[in-house]
Amino acid sequence: MPSAVAHTRVRLVALLLLLAVAAPAALAAARYPKYWAWIALEGTPMTWLQTVLLVLAAAAAAVIALIGRLRSWPRTARWPYAALSPAFVCVALDDRFGLHERLSERVLGPHGVRPPGLTFLAPGDIPLVLMAGAGLLVLPFILRALRTDRLALVLFALGALTAAVSVWMGSIDPSTVPIDVERFERTAEECLELLADCFVLAALGVRLLGLLGEAAWPEPRASATTSSVPGSEPIGVHATTH
Repeated sequence: MPSAVAHTRVRLVALLLLLAVAAPAALAAARYPKYWAWIALEGTPMTWLQTVLLVLAAAAAAVIALIGRLRSWPRTARWPYAALSPAFVCVALDDRFGLHERLSERVLGPHGVRPPGLTFLAPGDIPLVLMAGAGLLVLPFILRALRTDRLALVLFALGALTAAVSVWMGSIDPSTVPIDVERFERTAEECLELLADCFVLAALGVRLLGLLGEAAWPEPRASATTSSVPGSEPIGVHATTH
């Protein structure tokens, strides 16, 4: 891989991790002492930023899938990226419009519907559990597809772990904690969700940059000790005459 591409990959990761820290800090400072106002609530600047990152991740996954098709990758190496793209679009729409929250709070929650056996979850959190379960089912295939790029693999694994913690925090029943604790917990949850989005986008971004770098890197030139005419003798070596 060209050194310029390698350096760009590192810069991309550093930029996204800086964004994951600086954006929540700026939003909290802008509304202090109501630090949670632009972070924990729906339809806030934090929601917009998360949506943008997810759409970018969907686009990166789609381009990787297209590159794999053009390079005749086997289907097992290509389909995880093709599946990630619409999945991230759906998650972005859910974040932007609060679809699973509306379903939980307006339909399932009022009827006391909750996942069987998971009494610590808030009523109506079945959509959240189903989304997390679907993610766990496809995760091994995604990690297998990324195994050829160690940096991308590590970043995506960190993103999946961070997202799992965020989902667990989001599933805690807010009625069981004081309002100040709930605000802090929801703020921390959204910050972890943003960090997970940055990890995932970084993983797909460095994978895409690696593929583009491979395409741009020229093929090794023919050895200078050989003639450009196929089948000719090496330069400097004289054929023996009889």
